[in-house]
Amino acid sequence: MKKQAIQILAIVLSTLALGYGVYLTFFERVGFVKASAVIEQIDENYLGIDSDGQDEYSHDVYIRFTTADGEKIRTKCDNYKNSYAVGTWIPIWYNPENPEQVHGDNRLLGVILMIVGPLVAAGSAYGIVQDKRRENGANA
Repeated sequence: MKKQAIQILAIVLSTLALGYGVYLTFFERVGFVKASAVIEQIDENYLGIDSDGQDEYSHDVYIRFTTADGEKIRTKCDNYKNSYAVGTWIPIWYNPENPEQVHGDNRLLGVILMIVGPLVAAGSAYGIVQDKRRENGANA
């Protein structure tokens, strides 16, 4: 029974991952305006030791860009990639009503979640079906 509960939890979480992947890929930037921004500053924040014994960090990326209206904005971007460096130009999407609200390009993460989510859900559902068949076969 505990195994089945874990499988059901995996189905629920992977379905949520699929939904978040769809959001990141198709809806996160709706109503936002595409622009290019230059990375001005990257702050590295030490989080501690991860489960593999490695140092773990988060990164705050500060960017500068000019809106379509000519307003110069400096704000924090919502994503980080290892390839980012100060002075690098990156694509961003900003909210024209609140230009400090910015999204980086999260589409790759969205696509990964849309692939992995259904695979995990299908595997977990298959496991539940197989367990039920074994149960029914043993009771016959």
